[in-house]
Amino acid sequence: MAETVGSLIDKICITELKIFHMQEQSARSDAAESHREFCLERTGILRRQKEDLVEELSALFHSWHTGRWKPKIYRQFKMYNDPAFKITTPKPTSPSMGEGVFFSGRLLRLRVPLGFVLAAWYLFVARVTVPLFLAVCCVLVVFGCFLRSWAAGYLLKGKRVAVGGPYSYIRNPLYAGSFLIGLGCCVALIQSPLPLSVWIFWFIFLFGFAGIYRSKTLAEEVELRSGLGQPYVDYAAKVPAFLPVRGRVSGIGRQKFSWEIYRRNREYQCLLGSAAILVFLFLRGRIGI
Repeated sequence: MAETVGSLIDKICITELKIFHMQEQSARSDAAESHREFCLERTGILRRQKEDLVEELSALFHSWHTGRWKPKIYRQFKMYNDPAFKITTPKPTSPSMGEGVFFSGRLLRLRVPLGFVLAAWYLFVARVTVPLFLAVCCVLVVFGCFLRSWAAGYLLKGKRVAVGGPYSYIRNPLYAGSFLIGLGCCVALIQSPLPLSVWIFWFIFLFGFAGIYRSKTLAEEVELRSGLGQPYVDYAAKVPAFLPVRGRVSGIGRQKFSWEIYRRNREYQCLLGSAAILVFLFLRGRIGI
């Protein structure tokens, strides 16, 4: 028997601590119902694991008492903090999948402030001269906001695989919604003749979105496969990334939209920001602010 009395007691204590905190989470009145159910399910699993450990510890003591087993010393032979065991590896010349294909991890972390800079430039160069294109812009922005809001009611980051709502069509509805919002803003800039600043903005938006968000989704895929395991692997094998070419995929589970999860994801901020931009474009087109 490879387990020792000490290791079993240590595992039992850690499991008991996890049970305590899972019970605490399952009793939270400010948490979503799906979160409480998730914690209750984990609590049951932890209780069964604790029972198995206690049973194994009792069997170990009984074998020791009857003389059928004697404790052994298992040496750890620790290797860390010993220079003799240090392996020096060359730095990679190209970014790994977790950092993204096109951009480094550092640039991915800068995508939010860069987005604010691009938005400020957009407000500076935006000139709405054709009402039809402003109407098309409104349709795309509204649909993009709806898609993001719909997805935000199902997303519990790092805790479960989101399979309900838009996640039964594509794996990245939040990013797809962002693309529709950005595309709508680009459409609003169409005029004749088309200024060079508009061409530059279109190029930056399309190239930046295709590069940064493609890299971001690849990095998240690695994290999700590692954190959520086989359930996410099975989900990713059935549901496409961005285009709903398979329609609504069945057989991946069912989930309900939660306003509590929506609120915690703060997706209303996207609604408010998009509404402000549409009002700005309308006023600039009508009174030239």
